[in-house]
Amino acid sequence: MYDRTARRIIAIATVVCITVMVVYYLFFSKYAIFPLMGRPVHHYIRIEKEGLGDVLLRNVKSVKPYLFKAENGTEVSVVLRAKPYWEIKRVELRGADTRVIEPPINTTMYSFNFTLLANTTIHVVFARIPEFELEVIVDGEGSVDVSSTRVLRGRTIEVSIEPAEGWFIESVRLDGEDLGAVDRLSVGMWSNRVLEVKFHRWAYLNITVVGNATVEVEGAELVDGLYRAPEGSNVTVSIKCPSSLREDWFIRRVLLDGVILFESNRSRPIEKKLVLNVSGCMNLSIELDKVEYVVLKL
Repeated sequence: MYDRTARRIIAIATVVCITVMVVYYLFFSKYAIFPLMGRPVHHYIRIEKEGLGDVLLRNVKSVKPYLFKAENGTEVSVVLRAKPYWEIKRVELRGADTRVIEPPINTTMYSFNFTLLANTTIHVVFARIPEFELEVIVDGEGSVDVSSTRVLRGRTIEVSIEPAEGWFIESVRLDGEDLGAVDRLSVGMWSNRVLEVKFHRWAYLNITVVGNATVEVEGAELVDGLYRAPEGSNVTVSIKCPSSLREDWFIRRVLLDGVILFESNRSRPIEKKLVLNVSGCMNLSIELDKVEYVVLKL
């Protein structure tokens, strides 16, 4: 009697266990045929790359290199990092819909999020950052020092300009734009560029006056006792002799580098204006004489 009861209990327990297992696998397991609580839906993310760079995903599980998966509706974070000297050119998401991202030029790191609703392919194009060259054209004597002549796009080249002794900076032009007579500048390299530097020689005029006269000079500046002007330019020298009741001064002669430009024997005040085209170092000598008057008392 007891054996029969025990066998009945064992049979009932076996049937209950089998029933529970069948119900679990039919309705509650991960592979349920008739899920009552809803089976999680997973989607796959495939990474495609061109060029050198890394694509990092967050909130996903790695299946194998460049293949990931996550549940439907997951907010996926994407971080893109270009290798040195490379930039992120273009990103294309092909999933529930197609999305194209074109970051600004010279972007080396970029991140974005998207909601995973279907199998998705992320195609990333990394491109090498181009290099641009600064061409330097020098006219005249002087030095133009640059930190580099060829750099990556967006970098800056520092330029220092110094004329040789006896020369000066006449003009600096960048891509045809006149920047004036600057001696330092920073050049942003977003394309190939041309820097033109023109040096000009100084000419000097030494004026010697023998006698009494007023000399005015236009077109030159007085530096250390010499008049200085760009070589080839015109300098105007105006000479005016004083006059009084007792004496008059007059110009006897004017010499330029020993060559007589003007000579007069007239004993009366004379004003003279000379226009000189200066070059090198020139010497202008002005010689004057005076006429003295005697006042007689009657």
